[in-house]
Amino acid sequence: MSTDPKPGKGRDRRFVGDEEKRLREAINRPEARGTTRWLTACIDLALETGMRAGEILSTDWNQVNLETGVIQLSETKNGSARTVPLTAKAVTTLRNLPRQIAGRVISNFYDTSGLDNALKRACLAAGIENFHFHDLRHEAASRLAPH
Repeated sequence: MSTDPKPGKGRDRRFVGDEEKRLREAINRPEARGTTRWLTACIDLALETGMRAGEILSTDWNQVNLETGVIQLSETKNGSARTVPLTAKAVTTLRNLPRQIAGRVISNFYDTSGLDNALKRACLAAGIENFHFHDLRHEAASRLAPH
């Protein structure tokens, strides 16, 4: 008898109807003004690149090349390096962020739990249930896949 744990059920959650619009409106509500820019940037980067929350939050400006349109991730969750191509919207998102030469791209969230909590508050305000930051990765893959 095997003692290996069974793989967990994968999530298949995507935006439904106007959820993305409602989420963006909730992010821009006055009570969220301290996280608006940063949460929007994280969501845009996730949707445009398929990057994980931890990858987005650990990216330093020295890994970003806006001229060639790539981010060089030195180590991913799988332990390997990866080059992430940037869409025009991702480049614009990055260009619009305050920049420190040797700093993190996203300087508002210190870890993924802070980002998760900000998204959770916005989802609650938008009336969106059972949506996690990682679902944006699935949304990105679904949007980028050929139909």
